[in-house]
Amino acid sequence: MAQSERFSLLDLEPREYYFEDYSAFCHVTKENNRLDPSRKIRGRLKICSKSIVFEPKDVQQALLKVPLREVKSIEEYTEKQSRNETEKTQLFARNTSDKLLCIESELVVEFKEKNLIRPHIFKREKRKLYFSLTYATSMDDCLAQICQLHRASTLPPGDWHSMIGAIIHSKQSRKPFDTSRLEDLYENIVFEAEGERVMPLVNNPGRIMVTSQRLYFQPFNNIEAIPLLKINLKDISQVLKRRFALCQVGLEIFCPDNQTLNHLYLKVASPKERDLLYDRLVEQSCFNLDGMKQSKMTQKWQKQEISNYDYLMYLNSIADRSCNDLTQYPICPWVISDYTSSHLDLSDPGVYRDLSKPVGALNKDRLQQLKERFEEMPDPKFLYGSHYSTPGYVLFYLARQYPDYVLCLQNGKFDNPDRMFNSISETWSNVLNGASDFKELIPDFFQESEDFLINKKNIDFGKRQDRRPVMDIELPAWATDAGEFLRIQREALESDYVSSHLHGWIDLIFGYKQTGQASIEADNVFYHLTYEGAVNLETIQNLNERTAIEAQIMEFGQTPKQLFTSPHPSRAPPSLGDDWDVIDTAREGIGASQESISSFEESHSFSLHKGDVMDVKLSNNGTSVFTVGKDGLLKIYDLQEQRQLRSVHVSNLAISSVLVLPFGDKVVLGSWDNNIYVYSVEYGRINQTLYAHDDAVSCLSGNNKLVASGSWDSTVKLWTWTCGDTMNSEMVVEAEFDHDTAVVCVCLSNDSSFISSATKNGQLYVWEVTSQCEVFSKNVHTGKITALLFNEDNKSVISCGADKLVVVTNWQSDCQLRRIFTEHIINCLTWDLEDSIVVGDTDGQIQVWHLNLNVPQYSHKAYQGSITCIVKASNGSIITCGKSNKVTVWKTIR
Repeated sequence: MAQSERFSLLDLEPREYYFEDYSAFCHVTKENNRLDPSRKIRGRLKICSKSIVFEPKDVQQALLKVPLREVKSIEEYTEKQSRNETEKTQLFARNTSDKLLCIESELVVEFKEKNLIRPHIFKREKRKLYFSLTYATSMDDCLAQICQLHRASTLPPGDWHSMIGAIIHSKQSRKPFDTSRLEDLYENIVFEAEGERVMPLVNNPGRIMVTSQRLYFQPFNNIEAIPLLKINLKDISQVLKRRFALCQVGLEIFCPDNQTLNHLYLKVASPKERDLLYDRLVEQSCFNLDGMKQSKMTQKWQKQEISNYDYLMYLNSIADRSCNDLTQYPICPWVISDYTSSHLDLSDPGVYRDLSKPVGALNKDRLQQLKERFEEMPDPKFLYGSHYSTPGYVLFYLARQYPDYVLCLQNGKFDNPDRMFNSISETWSNVLNGASDFKELIPDFFQESEDFLINKKNIDFGKRQDRRPVMDIELPAWATDAGEFLRIQREALESDYVSSHLHGWIDLIFGYKQTGQASIEADNVFYHLTYEGAVNLETIQNLNERTAIEAQIMEFGQTPKQLFTSPHPSRAPPSLGDDWDVIDTAREGIGASQESISSFEESHSFSLHKGDVMDVKLSNNGTSVFTVGKDGLLKIYDLQEQRQLRSVHVSNLAISSVLVLPFGDKVVLGSWDNNIYVYSVEYGRINQTLYAHDDAVSCLSGNNKLVASGSWDSTVKLWTWTCGDTMNSEMVVEAEFDHDTAVVCVCLSNDSSFISSATKNGQLYVWEVTSQCEVFSKNVHTGKITALLFNEDNKSVISCGADKLVVVTNWQSDCQLRRIFTEHIINCLTWDLEDSIVVGDTDGQIQVWHLNLNVPQYSHKAYQGSITCIVKASNGSIITCGKSNKVTVWKTIR
């Protein structure tokens, strides 16, 4: 389709699809819907999922749109039907076919007459439209397609979505990727899938292909000016996983501005497919990103190395906010509260908004009314029925710059002139006092472009009640023009006052006050469907219910992804500079470093098993060591008396893991015989034998409330304890989490809120215990993951792998905070201090690693063979064991 054509996806309803078009004539009718043989208009007939659009070639003529739900009949109009019409001969003499398409509708919408952006004209009257196609062979296909879409339009919304989805899939399956369009015939194809290009308010379906050199997107229709979009992988500067409609199915790609295509936002069918697309991109040799680039942003902001604006945009980005998704447009705060004074003193704290409160809580009287309603409301309760960021609010601000977006969102109409964005002070007053207006600002208020404040396009938005036309925005008295207004906005955002209080607003929008009890105490509770994880669309079987929820999610606001679960640090005052105590995002939640280990001294050692020791744990009082091995035995060794206390034969196969429970009288054992055994230390016997998995139990993690088990059968199971006394309490399965391959490591977080699991192919998962949902999945290693741990605040996971890497992954923001290359494979690790770990490797070395250094602080050759497990005692000692079946207790020197 030529770029000069007037038709746009924005001319359709939100989430409506454009399929294809035909070269056609629209035949003009006289009174009584009779054909006028002397008049016909050349143009193109557009077939869309909810409408038929005719675009005349003459720009003076209006486009015609016929909503399919308003169509009464669609039929083929032939020469036979016109036999008694005197104009028959004239009408068909010059046509290649005597067939016409006749559409009878009760509504025809006209728009873009003379190519002007104006409200659409809705002509509600019974009317017949006649079309003939330039190529006669196309008529049957065209008619069949329109009739099928018309049948779909009569269905309830859920059934309509299902039928349209089937039509789209059928069309896509018949249109494979055109490999002749590949830039280089020697490119290797590594990924191909159906997907959609995401743009503001509209999605366009197509086929995605990744090769060894390029990323391609081939639209299924001809709406794009370029029939095949392509990006060289070497030109990609940033790739971000995105949440779309509260589902992790989006991927946004950025390139430098000097590239022909510098941005592409793609959406695929499932989180698994999105992650595979991401992995295939970053695996290619020509793809080169600085994976550490974002890990220091909080620290840079605290040190004033980056501006408040840049930091807010960074947080918006990692919280899945994108300018190409109006449902998740970036959010910025109102920072100034004085829009009436003739002069603004930015050194006066009184001119600023209270950033510790959400907009809805700034007015005490309004808040009190909302809280009273909140108390009387059934669950799930909310304070604010409207959100601080919705597509409507974004376009409220941007109507002058993007009037066509407004027409798309509001069904071809502009808002009432008195309700539009007319005045800064009026808008602030309504946000402060309105019963249901809680909107924040958008980044455009802190940028240099004035386009959204000035009606440069001279759009006729109508007249207000006082007869004044809607033109430029009325600015505060302290700003002489739009440029000065934006300059003062930027200065206010970067002021000392905002710098020292911005962390409070971050807590509300991106942080720990976003959800839970903290959000209630902060008066920051919104409608439950605006939060990620509030509903799992995949589990909703009723199509109409699912469609309604999707509409709610898309149209009424989405809360950003929660980035912080503890208070965000404040910014360093300029006068303190580098001496300010900053937080490093690679160590978020980790306290100040104590003195690290400088050497190890062997205290004593013992050998109890006939074969390899598989796992070792300490008793709660630190006096006994529990070991299990390939010989199927559980051994208990007293460290004080330096003697074996018990030897228990558990299984004829290896015991892979041992878990000593905090209440002290039970030990849980995982075996290669697929069973989990619960051993009573007090009574000296196995209390419970569970057939736990369909293959070997490979790992265990848990506490006195929950136990997580991993298995080679590709599952993790979550177990709880039944009520009763210690002797009679038993484990029962609570949940099961499926993986693609064998699970080799599992770790329960300190607060029992999350489970991290790892597989033999390098995939790292995080699962939320309460919702029993996957919240993170990523291939962080190229081979088997050998060990993993949560950090202290559970926001990051440290993993080691057969690829000789130690990776620190912040699973909440989906970024790697640290990648450390090691000389040998690390098999096991444990925390030492709050900023360092002690590891054991395949070369028999014990090493101490500081998380922010790329070399070990200390190494000690402990074994001739591999170290298989390591644990730290409460007195600081380190206990190791390995393939030599020797268990060693090490005294640490600091």
